[in-house]
Amino acid sequence: MLFLIACTTDTPLDSTDTGIDDDTGGDPNAASYCAEVSSSVVTDPSTPSAGFDFAAADVVGDNDGDWVGTFEYSGTGTDFGQLSLSYEGGEILAVVQELVNPGGTDTGPEPGAPDPECPSFYRIPFEVYLRVGDSALRESASVEVEAVTASSPSLRLTVAVEDLVGEAVPTWDTREWAYNTLYASGYRAEDQWHVSVGFWGSNEATSRHAAPKEEAETGTVEPSGVSESYGSMLLDLDAC
Repeated sequence: MLFLIACTTDTPLDSTDTGIDDDTGGDPNAASYCAEVSSSVVTDPSTPSAGFDFAAADVVGDNDGDWVGTFEYSGTGTDFGQLSLSYEGGEILAVVQELVNPGGTDTGPEPGAPDPECPSFYRIPFEVYLRVGDSALRESASVEVEAVTASSPSLRLTVAVEDLVGEAVPTWDTREWAYNTLYASGYRAEDQWHVSVGFWGSNEATSRHAAPKEEAETGTVEPSGVSESYGSMLLDLDAC
């Protein structure tokens, strides 16, 4: 069974506090953050939605295809890496965010006003295929790609270790944790996709659906659990 997540709905602008609400009379040291305030179904993907300077179809056209390159294991060695993205229809959303300022000390735009740190984005369903080597990873999932520009989308997916098609496994004894998950997060910068892959173990059921809050190469993270990096890859669009 496959589990997926996209970028979090509320995106902290710094790391001082991520457990805040939108009460502007709260802690003056609380972090400002971005919160989704509305979403609308895109009826014509070829035309930019209100407030956007690019169309959802631009995201599909710029990213649909096979992205290939070299996967670098966190230990030693390299292998073939691939991320395939395919839009096969489905509801596309135009999402608007606003700045939430709990402490009332932010000097930027007022909450609800356009803010460069809280841009609107498209949320687009893609079919994803993640491959490493001949048999290490061969995972497929339906994910939601989020894009603030046509050339800078991002995604994240998770797969329970017991559901993996490939042979990759974490180094720890999975019997020690109730939930063991492979996670992959990726983003596009310029003309390449950057993808990081790792494992996460936890006794908390909700953690199975998300990557750890702190992604260390190997170690204990919060909430209680363990994580380790499996490797990463830098991918170019396959011209074949």
